[in-house]
Amino acid sequence: MKTDDEASYDPNALQKKKKRKKPKSKKNIEKEKKRQKKTKIMEKELEDDDDNPIDIKYVCDYVSDAYSISYSDNIFITFTSILDEFILVYSSKDNTIIFFSIIDNIKINEIINAHSEYITNFRHYRDVMNDRDLILSISGKSNNLKVWDFYKCECICELDKVNKNGYLNSACFISSKKSIYIVTSHYKFSPPPESIKVFTLKGRKKMNIDESNFSTVFIDSYYDRKLEKIFIITGNYNFVRVYDFDDNSLYKKYNDHDLKYHDSVIINDSRKIIKLIESSGDGHIRIWDFHEGDLLKKIPITKSGVYGICLWSKNYLFVGCKKTIKLIDIKNEKKIKTYGGHDNEVLSIKKIVHPKYHDCIISLDRDNFSIKLWAFNN
Repeated sequence: MKTDDEASYDPNALQKKKKRKKPKSKKNIEKEKKRQKKTKIMEKELEDDDDNPIDIKYVCDYVSDAYSISYSDNIFITFTSILDEFILVYSSKDNTIIFFSIIDNIKINEIINAHSEYITNFRHYRDVMNDRDLILSISGKSNNLKVWDFYKCECICELDKVNKNGYLNSACFISSKKSIYIVTSHYKFSPPPESIKVFTLKGRKKMNIDESNFSTVFIDSYYDRKLEKIFIITGNYNFVRVYDFDDNSLYKKYNDHDLKYHDSVIINDSRKIIKLIESSGDGHIRIWDFHEGDLLKKIPITKSGVYGICLWSKNYLFVGCKKTIKLIDIKNEKKIKTYGGHDNEVLSIKKIVHPKYHDCIISLDRDNFSIKLWAFNN
């Protein structure tokens, strides 16, 4: 005969209890409602965007003497100069910096032997106060950074051996209180930790930001007009971090996975929600609420890593992958086209306006010499 305890015993009860979902806390319910509200706002912003570039095709190798060996974004840059010229800047294998006119389709200048080692990164700053364009170039392996006056082709600032313990992987310009600063990243080999460093254009160190054991592979700046604040954006091997430049403090950390590099980060400064879009070594594109730090979308792209990214419009994103470029429909969170033709990882993609092809993109992969042009058939 079974006892009362034995009779009431259900061998599956424990398993059933395990399967039961814990009721969501009030805090989590509010957080989920908040996330859903932001997603609806984001979707509404995308509704009017029908600028679909799906019909873009490979046109030609735009230039054939470009070179890249690192895994950094911004291995070439495009900008509109103070004289309203549309310029492409890239480097050749012999470490020459080349200035190319997109409108005239010709090289307009070059700086021979600009660095002693291969060049890994470029940035541009329009210095309106002094009526000039500044170009920042980095040789990561030699830990060397130079700032050039674009039209004079003169070096106006040089920082050597920026990091004592590793490579100089990325840098950017920041303008604050009528002063121009250079912000440098670090790619460290071993302890002790290195810092993000801020320098004046005269080469003097202004301050350090965030001493840590994490290598920073990407760095950029963003100015929030509404808050009138400058932010420094960093992509590390573990996460993306944003710092408040004026307060010299961590502002937000964006992370839902570990130990994967973040090669490229862009800001989509839309009307209601400012979004941070980042590429990741785990093969996903993540879209975050910049100020709240909430993950809005996580879009799977490939099983291997994703590298350079380029926002075509509010709804469409080009993503550099291994040997291919993929076009992503952000609203529907899906890949809609794959473009072949590259030999290695596509590190940089830029949208340009071409005199013949109008809106188009150019791209460059690692260990290659050709910047490829992709455009509509006109």
